[in-house]
Amino acid sequence: MRNITQNPLWRSILLLALGCLLVYFAEDAPKWCVVACGVAFLLPGVVALIGYFASKAEDRPIALIPFISVGCIMFGTYMVIYPESFINYLMYTLAALLLVVSSVQCYNIALARRQNMNIHASFFAPPVLLFVCALLIIFYKGEVVKMPFILLGATYIVYGVVELIITILMHRERKRLEKLVSETANIEEADFEDVSEE
Repeated sequence: MRNITQNPLWRSILLLALGCLLVYFAEDAPKWCVVACGVAFLLPGVVALIGYFASKAEDRPIALIPFISVGCIMFGTYMVIYPESFINYLMYTLAALLLVVSSVQCYNIALARRQNMNIHASFFAPPVLLFVCALLIIFYKGEVVKMPFILLGATYIVYGVVELIITILMHRERKRLEKLVSETANIEEADFEDVSEE
């Protein structure tokens, strides 16, 4: 999972898919995301509890594990049964994630430009706009944004497309720079050979 989230191509595809799902299933997506999070709490809790009681008494780890497992099971069950109470928290979590990924995208563009890659400064505009949209969703949810999940989905789609374009441009620029360095090294090697022959 760590390699997928660190790879900009996979990250852009995953966030593009998330954006499409949020826009297409704007009414149902939040509920099912909360239910999926509930299941993600519930199942590990059940597995840990079964594993704890299935092991021998002397081999059992810390005595807190059953309490933590029961807490996970209860929290996950509550999320699955009453997902509506968690939908606002989900929206804030997704908006916070958008703040992070847009900041990372700005950093990646700045880093690419610092490494003399041919990335135009106009590529800073989309992540800055996404950052502003995320702030609007967080601070003015009821007043400005009538359909926050559609807006979130649209911003994730924009982020995914821009990240995909930047990844392709950076890949091309890296190849160009590697070729340039290779050609320069070959020329220097040839010059060195000519000097040593003299």
